[in-house]
Amino acid sequence: MIFIRRFRLIPALLVLAGSSVALHAAEVAVLVSKDIAMYRSAVKAIQDAVPAESVSVHVLPSDNSADVAQVLDDVKQGRPKVIMSVGSKAAMEALRVLPKTG
Repeated sequence: MIFIRRFRLIPALLVLAGSSVALHAAEVAVLVSKDIAMYRSAVKAIQDAVPAESVSVHVLPSDNSADVAQVLDDVKQGRPKVIMSVGSKAAMEALRVLPKTG
């Protein structure tokens, strides 16, 4: 199952890496469910594919909903062109709170 998850990331990375549009500061926000090794490797793959200054990484806190709201607000305030989620909690929160970007 981990093998399949890693390959789901490949198309998104290819699109970002092959894009002819130049990405500027923090135009890609990476929302991460929690700080675990598997998610860190996915974040590293994203950072390797996109210029470092174009990526901001936001890890969701585990329990406190006020802290989760603050992280999501930080993402929203950054006005990224792309939001990538790593982990199911990050994906659900991004869809719930950040349905549109740009």
